[in-house]
Amino acid sequence: TWHILEKNLKSASNIDDVLGHHTGFLDTCLKDCMLTNPELLKVFSKLMSVCVMFTNCMQKFTQSMKLDSELGGQTLEHGTIPGLPAGAEERVRKELTRKHLVEHADATQLVSGFEATINKFDKNFSAHLLDLLARLSIYSTSDCEHGMASVISRLDFNGFYTERLERLSAERSQKVVPQVPVPRGPPVPAPRVAVTAQ
Repeated sequence: TWHILEKNLKSASNIDDVLGHHTGFLDTCLKDCMLTNPELLKVFSKLMSVCVMFTNCMQKFTQSMKLDSELGGQTLEHGTIPGLPAGAEERVRKELTRKHLVEHADATQLVSGFEATINKFDKNFSAHLLDLLARLSIYSTSDCEHGMASVISRLDFNGFYTERLERLSAERSQKVVPQVPVPRGPPVPAPRVAVTAQ
C-alpha cells in the first residue's frame, strides 16, 4: 500500500492529485486494518479486551507471588524482618507463619481457582476468535474482500480454529429442530371421502 502511494505521488501534478492519492491510501489502510466494518471492529474490540484482562490478571498474580516469596525469603534468610522493633517482629513472624500455613493448606483450592480462571480466559478468547474468523470468512466471500483470506490463513495457520468452527457448526445444526408452522384461525374441516360398500 505504501509503495502504491509513493508511485502515485511521483506522478501527481498538483495538490488535488496528492490529496486524492493520500485519501485513497488512508481508506486502504482503514480497510486493511478491519476498521471500516463495525461488526468486525466490535468482535476485534472484545477480543482485545479479553487480552487486556488476561494480562492484568497475570500481572497481579505474578506480583502477589513475587511479594510472598520476597517476604518469606527475607524472614528465612535473615531471621529478622528489617526495620521492625523486636516485639513487632515477633508478631509479624507469627502472622507470616500463619499466612504460609493457611496458603499451603489451601494450595489445591488456589491452584484449581487459578486453573479455572485460565480456562475461563481461554474459553472467552477462543469464542471471540472463532467469531472473528467466521465473520472474516463471510466478509471475504460476500463483499469480495479477498485480502481477508490472507488474514484468515495467518490467524488459523494450522487449521485448529477451522476444525473447532466446523465442530461448533455441526453441534448447532444438530440442536436446531425444524419448526412446524402452527395454523392460524379456525380449524379447517377434513375433506370427506365417500366410501362405497361392496
